[in-house]
Amino acid sequence: GEAFHRPAPAQGTPVQGHAVMAAPASLSFPAPSAPRDGVVTLPDGRRLGFAEYGDPAGPPIVYLHGYPNCRREAGLMPLPGVRLIAPDRPGYGLSDPLPGRGLRAVAADVTALLDALGLDRVRLIGLSGGAPYAAALAHDRPDRIAATAFVCPLGPAAVSADSPAALLHALGRRPRLLPLVAGVARTVILRGDPLALAGRLRRGRAMTD
Repeated sequence: GEAFHRPAPAQGTPVQGHAVMAAPASLSFPAPSAPRDGVVTLPDGRRLGFAEYGDPAGPPIVYLHGYPNCRREAGLMPLPGVRLIAPDRPGYGLSDPLPGRGLRAVAADVTALLDALGLDRVRLIGLSGGAPYAAALAHDRPDRIAATAFVCPLGPAAVSADSPAALLHALGRRPRLLPLVAGVARTVILRGDPLALAGRLRRGRAMTD
């Protein structure tokens, strides 16, 4: 399929005090997979949105997205031969909000999604800010989770008011601003200095939503 390409620095080009010893001619990123979107109604009447990717007959894997993101994040995962199921957390994407929710509330929502899809046991992936929710689900429902993988997991932490994490936290509560900010962030990532950006992010503290 199509791929996004970004030129890599030439060999030996210094970047923030580091020399690039070897680099490919370009970095390739797979085009996002086409989602199969769906919505289920939860026992309390809320709607829970989700997307499916991959082989509908493959082994089911539930993917819990990072912060701030949504079910579409899973479309970037190159996992052929599996049925990847990615729910939106409450207040994201197609899912209705749930004020005051905690980790276990989301775990209960995912369990209800499994019931609606007729799935008994699944494997679980929690990426970044989705990892704490994956841990809660694996803890509360070991009868439904066959295996769990945490990818660059984040945990709750104090956030200083002037940190990048605090900015993300504030934007997560202003959904109308997110498309604009996402466009700016994409431009910064694709055209800017990735090492400098990583340094700025490291000065903030990790947190979940």
